[in-house]
Amino acid sequence: MPLWVTIDGTPLSYETITHIFRRLRKATGVAVHAHALRHTFASMLADNGADAFVLKELLGHESVVTTEQYVKLSRSTLAAMQQSGSPLNAVNRISPVGSKKRGRPRAER
Repeated sequence: MPLWVTIDGTPLSYETITHIFRRLRKATGVAVHAHALRHTFASMLADNGADAFVLKELLGHESVVTTEQYVKLSRSTLAAMQQSGSPLNAVNRISPVGSKKRGRPRAER
């Protein structure tokens, strides 16, 4: 499944895509490249929960190792994954046997 297609679904050639982005760079003065958008596409899909094997197929890679080089997870995604999957979450839910709270009670907020 090609990433760059026409309105009727026909895949765009490498030359066509290169030409479009060359025109965009010239018209806007912004150094934008199709390959950078490909990386962004992969990273955004990964941030939204896409599996590495799904990304591999969408990007047309032979190996998931190649796909891993494309994906850069955002800090917020990494933090959320760490928070939700942390083994400390399970530890924090367990109170030690015979433990008693010490000190004065805190006011509820």
